[in-house]
Amino acid sequence: MKIVLTTALAATTLLMPPLASQVVHAEASAGTTATVATTQADEADQSFVITGDLSALYVSGEMVIYRRFAKAKGGGMGMAMSMSSASSSTPSDSPGGPGTELVGRAELVDGKFTIEGQTDAIEPVYFHVSEGISHKGMRMGPVKGQKFILEPGELTMTMDEQYNWSVDGKYNDIVFNSWKKSDAYLVPKTQMHSLPRPGEDEAEISAYNKKISALQKEFIEAEYGAREKIATTHPDLLARELAISTGYIIFGWEVDAAKGILKEDPDNQWAADYVAQWEARKAKLESEGTRVAVGDYAKYFDAKTLDGSDISLRDVCADNKYVLLEFWASWCGPCRAEIPNMKKAYTRYHDGGFEIISFTIDKDKAAWSKASIDEELPWIDTGFGQESKPKKLYQVTGVPNNYLIDCSTGKVIAVNLRGEALDEKLRELF
Repeated sequence: MKIVLTTALAATTLLMPPLASQVVHAEASAGTTATVATTQADEADQSFVITGDLSALYVSGEMVIYRRFAKAKGGGMGMAMSMSSASSSTPSDSPGGPGTELVGRAELVDGKFTIEGQTDAIEPVYFHVSEGISHKGMRMGPVKGQKFILEPGELTMTMDEQYNWSVDGKYNDIVFNSWKKSDAYLVPKTQMHSLPRPGEDEAEISAYNKKISALQKEFIEAEYGAREKIATTHPDLLARELAISTGYIIFGWEVDAAKGILKEDPDNQWAADYVAQWEARKAKLESEGTRVAVGDYAKYFDAKTLDGSDISLRDVCADNKYVLLEFWASWCGPCRAEIPNMKKAYTRYHDGGFEIISFTIDKDKAAWSKASIDEELPWIDTGFGQESKPKKLYQVTGVPNNYLIDCSTGKVIAVNLRGEALDEKLRELF
């Protein structure tokens, strides 16, 4: 049984600041140059204490907190860890990988932890729970890359049985809890988690996935409607910056909100950098030409598969009726969430003349290889790199991103087919 959880708003992992009207899933772990809102904390009290109660889920485990981009050393960062020894803040020690820096770590004892330290900035950070053991003695999967705001003072983290978590604190209350604890967000999310799982019937599975997508859309809209209001109207400019920079999806209003901050505070460096990055990449896109769209001819290229074999998109099209060109990456959650849908379509239509070419933009071949093996990709698996020719030919600014090619005409007949849309489109064609 294949049950697919899809985001109804076509989320895409961010490779660049998106143009207005684009909806993009922004993850700094993608290796992008993201602008992060930070401000100097009050020098009179730069200490923080984070106490957490995760006992609804965990008996033991490890809590790790890290920032995405390593700060320049000598910034007065001194950590005193409760329940664990002080740790080095070199990027290699952080579970976030290259470009991240450890803030603190502690063991979970009866599901609880405390981390104390000093911070010279109010900024977004991430937490990672690993090696978790449940009350039944079962090892639990890691909770990765969850974002909150590190700020001076006493912060309290809680997590319930459904993995719903929150951190209390001045800016966390404004930027996160104002919508995370609202009925508009909680009701559809709770309904989604309480939906009964479908059986083996495909119609039943399809109906289930559609309900999931509708509920996801509802609570995502609740979150980002609240974020937009904070980012454009809140009297505290830092709260407005953080409402923009802590989001995972970008809708297009963010650049206008950043310009609004600049209008009120012309010396605001964070807003100036955000707008400058957006405009520079918009200009770069425009200078490189238009994207491939429905009705355009496919742009052919040659590439190498994971095992080193040569492939040509033109040759693959010559041997098939339809080819799906899928841009993805190992670190892209939405990409990997689409793989079950693609496998279902591939199994059903491959013998009739349907082929898939997946093209990774991973920089690390080992990561590409591991993800391909883990996902057991049955189709043509090629790549790679963010500076690769195919990525530039197709003006790929975010992943997942796909193009369905009619090989009889050489033209693109559909783009960004996700969830059940791919199977539905192929059903029309075969």
